[in-house]
Formats: sequence, structure tokens, C-alpha cells
Amino acid sequence: MIAGATIFPMKTAASGAFVTSITIPSAATESLTITAKTSSVEASSVFPVTAPDATLPPVSTAALRFGVATAGGPLASGELDEVAQLAGESPSTILFYKDFLQTPPITEMGSVRARGAVPLITWEPWAWSGRTEQPAYSTAIRPVTT
Repeated sequence: MIAGATIFPMKTAASGAFVTSITIPSAATESLTITAKTSSVEASSVFPVTAPDATLPPVSTAALRFGVATAGGPLASGELDEVAQLAGESPSTILFYKDFLQTPPITEMGSVRARGAVPLITWEPWAWSGRTEQPAYSTAIRPVTT
């Protein structure tokens, strides 16, 4: 993964899934291009970068991060503002959830970064439908049929 001019390593599992963490460079001011690149495929997207809201308590720089997940998710700025006011500091990490069928959370990530926080996304291997049995998303090894 490449964010601006900085390269972030990806870890790839045998299943083909990958994981990486990206830190938005402090020099990024208006937009940042993030590129995912393999030996044969490349995709890029431009993310807006905005300054944190100066009316909220500052985001902590302590080694132990203060994070939160709210019922309304990362776009529920009123809930996040209330948490910041009650805690006396703004969350440095905002957690939210997406299932495998939802679109990439570009808007949500931008909103979190605009608050000066790091988005933490739980990308869940299932399809939100209220059902608990979803064999299509099982991690069990299934025999190959020919």
C-alpha cells in the first residue's frame, strides 16, 4: 500500500486476504492518494484530508490510545462530540464495522481523519442480514468438487 509517497507493507494470508495499517502523513493537507499494488494489479483512490475541529478537546498523544465505537458509527458526529466532552479528550481511534458486502467506507474514514483520529475498521466475514448461519462465509476448509 502506498499513501502519498510512503510505502506500507501488506501481510497476505494463504487465502489471499491482506492487512495493513496506514498513517496519514501530517504534511497531507487537502487530499491523499492511496494505492494498493500487487505485481499485476494496481488500484488508487483519492481521500480528502481536513484539519481536526478546533472546538473539541484535543486528541491524546499518550501511548495508550483512547478509542470509542458509538451506536451511530463514525458519521454520528454529535455522539462522538459528546464522548469527547465527557472524557475531556477526543478519541484517538474510532472503531466501526463493515460486512463483506458493504461498499468501502471511504466517507467514514475521511470523517474519522477529519476529527484527528485513526479509523479502526472491523471488516466482518459475513453478510449483515440478521441470520447467524452463513455457510458461504465459513472459515472451515471445504472439499473441492470437480
